[in-house]
Amino acid sequence: MAKKAKKQKNIYENVKINQQELTPTTIGTIDENENNLKFVLILFFSLIVIIFALPYFMNWLDSFKEKSVTPSNTPQTSTNEDIKEEEPAEEQYLELANKINTLIDNYRFVVNYNNNILDVTITNESGAINYLVNNPIFIEVYSQNKMLMQRFLIDKEELILDNSTVHNFIITNNLSAENTPTYLVIANKNANDYPAIDLKNLDSSGQPFLTCTKSNETIIYTFKDEDKGYLLTTINDTIRINDNSEETINTYSALANSYQTIPGIEADINPETTGFSFSASINLNNVKISEHQRILNNKAFYELNTPAKSINFELSASGYQCK
Repeated sequence: MAKKAKKQKNIYENVKINQQELTPTTIGTIDENENNLKFVLILFFSLIVIIFALPYFMNWLDSFKEKSVTPSNTPQTSTNEDIKEEEPAEEQYLELANKINTLIDNYRFVVNYNNNILDVTITNESGAINYLVNNPIFIEVYSQNKMLMQRFLIDKEELILDNSTVHNFIITNNLSAENTPTYLVIANKNANDYPAIDLKNLDSSGQPFLTCTKSNETIIYTFKDEDKGYLLTTINDTIRINDNSEETINTYSALANSYQTIPGIEADINPETTGFSFSASINLNNVKISEHQRILNNKAFYELNTPAKSINFELSASGYQCK
């Protein structure tokens, strides 16, 4: 006898079906324009960061590579062809017989020579004030045998300017029938290029000193030994004026009073047989020259611990006789 089929239970009989049409529900909005702007800004700033950081990253990577190199224990041999010692730069000797017109480090030098007189015009062709000038330039005159006859200094402060400066130099040293000005060298030098100097003169306290004289001015520079490096400590400046007019005396009296306003300086004027003298003593342990340029406006004044060789070399190229 066949079994009667079991009736299956309808599992949806208790489910209520909503017959209404479905409607969309808004849970938020996205502003595509705003997101695009944010993305562009993020990308732009990321690009800037990468551009600025890339050089530092490359330097780090290079140093990392250098540190990662393992030195070989195998001894290395070399020949003269392997090691080539760098030759010093040869001086460029310019002939004075011709008008000199040359460009050096964005500076145009035009030099005319006539009867032992140099007319030098220097033009900064960079078109901007150059605040990065660190060293003076020297104009050096040589004989036909390339023996140095005289050296002239172009102060670095004049090289900062964005215009032209004109200089007239008179050649007076080592002139003779055998020694005539023939060549010119334009040299950029720093303290490392200056020759050493040995100071023989000692003051009453046993301190070495250097005396530099030009026209009516005498400057005595006193140094501490520092194992013969001779570092500057004091400056004594004396100017003799052969003029007793009230106006001149008042001018130097006012200058002495201005000097006296700076702690560490003593200044005065003193009568002499003809005229008077202005004198100033500057203790550089208490005075920073660069902070008082308006009053201490003398290019022969140097800062504390300036080496004697720098003072001697630069002032000798500025018309002073130093000994």
